[in-house]
Amino acid sequence: MGPDFETLAWRGHRYDVRVLGASFEYLALRSSAERARAAGRDGSAAGLLAMDAYEIVLAQARDVHELAREHPDGDVCSCGVVTPPGLPLARATGHLDQLRWEPVPVVLVTTDVERRYESEPATALACCQDCGWTSPELALAEAREVAAAHSCDLSDGSGHEA
Repeated sequence: MGPDFETLAWRGHRYDVRVLGASFEYLALRSSAERARAAGRDGSAAGLLAMDAYEIVLAQARDVHELAREHPDGDVCSCGVVTPPGLPLARATGHLDQLRWEPVPVVLVTTDVERRYESEPATALACCQDCGWTSPELALAEAREVAAAHSCDLSDGSGHEA
């Protein structure tokens, strides 16, 4: 996906509309590359951009939040939320459930950005957007279990039920 992006303001956060529509962008770019090749033109630029969009589609399907792209105005998560500059994805709020596109309290965030086109990242952090709790980096299956078991208990000031 290209460097320019349009944002949508929703519930106090900004979202990258191209990341939210990554599946449509993937299909449009793939179609453009195929049409260019069929006409004898070079479709490689559209093909490369299509693969960038496809990586985001894969992350969304796994519902594991990861860096979709870097931008001077703030990094963009695969769920579309634009983070304030310098704030890690795991500390940002506004993450959406990538299957239902609704706000969700606990998300899985991976820092394993070097892998590409694998079915799932090896590790993730479970992060609660309500109380700020974050697990240590865990194997993905364990992070899913920890996220499902998390319960905020703000009454004692810890922000996390022991």
